[in-house]
Amino acid sequence: MCVHLLGFLLAIWNKEAFEVVGNHLGIFLHIGEDVVNGIDKWIGLMLVKIDMAKGLFKKINIEWSGKNLHTHTLDYWGLPFRHSKCKAMGHL
Repeated sequence: MCVHLLGFLLAIWNKEAFEVVGNHLGIFLHIGEDVVNGIDKWIGLMLVKIDMAKGLFKKINIEWSGKNLHTHTLDYWGLPFRHSKCKAMGHL
């Protein structure tokens, strides 16, 4: 699944930081070279394998030395359809 980090801190904008966040959400798979090389620093997109049965994080806190640096809102691209009442995926 493609995860978009909204407002990701430029101070920690590097592949290792994205990998840590991705592995917290699931299994980090990939980040585009434009993001890693700093060409595209307004959209932090990465591919992450996520177990949908465990649910999705809406926000993630970035901490350093026990202090909360920033809370980031997460946006997921390509989510499968979920029924509004039973919350199961893939049927209407």
